[in-house]
Amino acid sequence: MTDSLSSSRAIVKYNQHRFTETTDKIVIEFPLTIYINNEEFATMVCSPQHFEEMVIGFLASEGVIHFKKEIKEMTLDEDRALPMYNCILKK
Repeated sequence: MTDSLSSSRAIVKYNQHRFTETTDKIVIEFPLTIYINNEEFATMVCSPQHFEEMVIGFLASEGVIHFKKEIKEMTLDEDRALPMYNCILKK
């Protein structure tokens, strides 16, 4: 993905009844599609770091898994237009 988590952009600030043009840093986020056993499950917008941990936590919070050991394999495919994680669950 990217090494930088932010980018400088031109913005307009409003302060004390005045508008001023300046630059500020904004967070960079990417859509990540999660597949379970090769079927699309969800697409999330997230920072480009710690994908695996985020996917495991999301699956646990959704009740799909209770323990990490329920996942047989996780594969990240960054070569697609939108990155995807495929999680193969143990039966």
